Amino acid sequence: MSSKDMRKKLLGLSGLAAIYFAFISPEGSRFLKEEKRDIEYVHITHAGGLGVEQVGAQADIKWGSCHYMKALMCGEGEPDLTWDPKGKEKNIWHAVPTVVNELKGDESPYLEKDLFTVVRNPYERLINEFYCPWFGSKGDRNDPAVLNEFIKFRLNEIDRESNYYPEKHLIPQHQYVYDSEGNRVIKNIVHFENIVSEFNDVMSEYGQDVRMTSDTDLREDRDGNLTRINLTPETIKAINEFYAGDFAAFGYEMVETFQSEQAYEVKSSAMPCKTFLPDSTECERDEMKEEPKSLPERVYDAPIGVAHSTSFLLGIFSSPDENGATYRQLARDTYLNGDDRRICTFDEYKRQQENMMVPDCRIPYVFVVGANPDLEEPNEEFMEVERNLLEGPIAEETDVLFLNVQDSNLFPKSKAFFKWATEVGVNLNIDFVAKVAADTLLDMPLLIDFIDLDLPSAPYNRRMYGGGIWGYWWEGGYYATNPFYFMSLDLSAFVSTRDLDWATENEDHDMGRMVFKHPKPVKFVNLNTRTFWHEKMETPDMWNDAWKNRMGELPIRKPAVENTKICQSFKDQGLMKE
Repeated sequence: MSSKDMRKKLLGLSGLAAIYFAFISPEGSRFLKEEKRDIEYVHITHAGGLGVEQVGAQADIKWGSCHYMKALMCGEGEPDLTWDPKGKEKNIWHAVPTVVNELKGDESPYLEKDLFTVVRNPYERLINEFYCPWFGSKGDRNDPAVLNEFIKFRLNEIDRESNYYPEKHLIPQHQYVYDSEGNRVIKNIVHFENIVSEFNDVMSEYGQDVRMTSDTDLREDRDGNLTRINLTPETIKAINEFYAGDFAAFGYEMVETFQSEQAYEVKSSAMPCKTFLPDSTECERDEMKEEPKSLPERVYDAPIGVAHSTSFLLGIFSSPDENGATYRQLARDTYLNGDDRRICTFDEYKRQQENMMVPDCRIPYVFVVGANPDLEEPNEEFMEVERNLLEGPIAEETDVLFLNVQDSNLFPKSKAFFKWATEVGVNLNIDFVAKVAADTLLDMPLLIDFIDLDLPSAPYNRRMYGGGIWGYWWEGGYYATNPFYFMSLDLSAFVSTRDLDWATENEDHDMGRMVFKHPKPVKFVNLNTRTFWHEKMETPDMWNDAWKNRMGELPIRKPAVENTKICQSFKDQGLMKE
């Protein structure tokens, strides 16, 4: 057979294979049958909706209220739809899809889309409604009588006036999913009780780069301790009657009382009905899905690499002016100047990670400068300013990171640095990230001892934050102070993807508040009793004197918490009375 004939035969076989996989194979036929449209979210109240909107916004996708207004969980994007906040369009993102389509017509976000929503056990949904900070009870949040009266009053009120739903907060969930003829209008149903994996599976099916993790804020904080156990039989009966369709359509267990010793399963025991009418006793249900195929969770919940020698990235904050250049050179000439191969520039660390089987460097450093005077908040798409766009001698300093943000001593610059550190660190085995003030003089041998003796290795180095400790007034609590603080890479990812609700002039204070907004316990490492640095070296002479004559004073041992000084600072600010 000639080479030409062989080529024809191979092309023919390739064509047959393509036809098989596209039209005959199970994978190909499934692909043809399940053509996916764009996906849109329908926000049922008290079923994790704010968390869904937030992770969507983090991926530049507008869902729910983010279509209509600017809100903290929506990020920096602008609304793309209009609404009348009065009358029928009030809180329109909580209305059922058929109503939204009727009110908005061609402007409905649901047209020509596959819809998804999150449903929840009705008992748990009502408890969450009771604790809602906006429309929940204004009474005693720990009194079972108040809980039961609140629920019965709301349900009786709606029963008397069926068109009234306060802020659309108590609409039965089946009314969202099925129209008046029982047809399913929301294709993809996620259960709140298994929201992370089911949500991620839906996103994966539709090719969306959006993922939830166990750290996603689902707004489940409750300022009380009441649960479904505190519901009386009378209240349970009212819930069962009002939400009978939800129990039936989504497979949740209905009970008469929670006072018995019989175990109760909060999760759904059946898949959603394909079609459903409230008077139905039976329905054909969705098929059980295969084992979840969701993608790995984001860096701030996934294990941080395999076990390796702990690495510690130093971000030495500097400035683009002459004073910044002076202190950068002081650092290079002193604590960064040595033959310890465990310490190197970030560029050298990156080179070793990419090319060496066992890298020597474990403590990379980089000087951090804000290089865009016109940008108060960091540009998350372009984190760095290219060196060739800069002028002056600083552009020749290869150990300087030029962030695409205004240079300052405020939170936005720090947020930009931790965002950059997270993005580069996740692929370079970075375990911890530290912010070091320009006028802080470190003792590197003591730092290495601290890393080796006091910090856990991967993958056990999660949610760790530390430094010298100080207190803040407005929300109560403590934070690690500006001369030197550090956090594990998962916390770095967490703080760099959140926005401050309000800011102060103290960057370290704001960073501490952000760290402790994490929904899981944070392990604070108090370095007051072992401070391995000299701080506030306000002149080069002070720096050089400390380097030549005072390094033997380290580590400095302060009181674990200097409460007297903290309280005095509050009094000096007029926050506390004498």
